[in-house]
Amino acid sequence: MISAYKVSIVIPMLDEEKCISNTLLSLIVQDYPKEKFEVIVVDNGCRDNSCEIVQGLMSNNPELNLVLIHEPKKSIGRARAKGFREAKGEIIATLDADTVVDPKWITAMVGLFEQYPDKDIVMGSIRLRDYNLILSLLIEYFTHFYISCLLSLGRKNWANIGQFGIRKEAYKITTGFDFSCRVGEVARLVNQVAFEKFLYTRELKAWTAPRKLRKMGIINVIRYAKLDKNLVGREVIDIR
Repeated sequence: MISAYKVSIVIPMLDEEKCISNTLLSLIVQDYPKEKFEVIVVDNGCRDNSCEIVQGLMSNNPELNLVLIHEPKKSIGRARAKGFREAKGEIIATLDADTVVDPKWITAMVGLFEQYPDKDIVMGSIRLRDYNLILSLLIEYFTHFYISCLLSLGRKNWANIGQFGIRKEAYKITTGFDFSCRVGEVARLVNQVAFEKFLYTRELKAWTAPRKLRKMGIINVIRYAKLDKNLVGREVIDIR
């Protein structure tokens, strides 16, 4: 049975000409009905060819409900919030612009919301792409183990992963994304939702570029993921 849910996918974008095409192509091949989802790319002040690439994909793939909007004030929180305001779906999902997803990603997310009607947020894990295979697998399993341990303790302050979905009605009763932070805007939103309404799963398959790891190192990436107070908001870090 085809789900009745309409889904909006918001992608903030800042100088992503090397990545955004693959991200959008992974959404073009989704097995979810094209008329039931939209993709909102939010230009956050790109100075490269990112917007031209998005416009080209819009022209070449008219079957995809893809729109490009603009948020001139640079802030990943502002960019996500602008996209969420424009979203028409009952479920609003978001991806980072360097992330590609499995062809069944939307179907899997919608299925989880249907299976767990008491959950307001569904968040998936992130795998590395274009990186050493053995190291990627080790990092993936270590990260999953680490997150599972924190969840068993009732903690979700680590939840700064750039692929998740939220029911639109649940988002409306939050204060939204924090505009002031350079990192951690997702976790700040997630932490406004009751723990029992949060679901973390590896069923949502997504792969991200390893640039955060290369730029910051594994220890700092772990600290970033759990919102270490020494990293959040530091001006020297821009991990997009």
